[in-house]
Amino acid sequence: MSQSSKIFNLSTFKSILLVFGAYTFSYCLGLIFHETGHALAYTIVGVTDIEIHVHPFSLSHCSHGYRPTEVQPFTGCMGPFFNVFCATIVYLSLWRIRNPKLLPLLMWAGTAYIAEGVAMFIDIAGLPILTDWGKVIIIGGVSPLIIGIMGFVFIIIGSIFMLLLLPLENVSHRDLFWKRYLITTAISFYFLLSVIYTSIFDLSVCDNRLIALFSSIVFNLLLTAIYKPIFPFLDRLSHSETSPISWSVIKIALGSGLGIIIIVLVFF
Repeated sequence: MSQSSKIFNLSTFKSILLVFGAYTFSYCLGLIFHETGHALAYTIVGVTDIEIHVHPFSLSHCSHGYRPTEVQPFTGCMGPFFNVFCATIVYLSLWRIRNPKLLPLLMWAGTAYIAEGVAMFIDIAGLPILTDWGKVIIIGGVSPLIIGIMGFVFIIIGSIFMLLLLPLENVSHRDLFWKRYLITTAISFYFLLSVIYTSIFDLSVCDNRLIALFSSIVFNLLLTAIYKPIFPFLDRLSHSETSPISWSVIKIALGSGLGIIIIVLVFF
């Protein structure tokens, strides 16, 4: 068997489809829960005229009526915290089952932690713009260093969650590096779709989507590189066996990904 056939074959292709579908679902689900967290916070502090706007490929936000300045740190951080809290509950509840059919839901936690962690660094870099964490820093008086440390911790937690899922994607630490990378970087296809969409319909945020695309490519390269060295730790943390992926599992992942995009576009 040639080196190229060991890297890309039917098994690799099936894993790529599985990861792409599962990530699409988990990322969009995270967007919904992030904006729902903001909406809940607005409701708690008595804000009216709340509307959730979620787009799978462009920017999402939660519109609302007047809110006092002093509540903005609370309403700003509730979106990220609600997303990771709900995702963690789902992950811990389903992890014992560890079925590839549940990968779209299991991937939500890793996706949420990484996305919210990266957002913390982006918001720090964007100061003094009043983004979610910009409000916490400027209005709430929280040190950017604390937010940065929290972002780093979120990314580490999310990375561990994602790496623990690799056996469910039929990825082994014994696989060739480029085979592992082809599979893990399948999530970048989602951001590629975002770039294509925004370049046609919403050019103002195309740069944002391009940054997300290239960041995902680099980030997954790092995850792939560290997977083999830290595999003994991951295996002790939670041992999972790799197994061939069936087409029915792929249909569930792709179907859930397409389904949530349709739901978001229709209802949000």
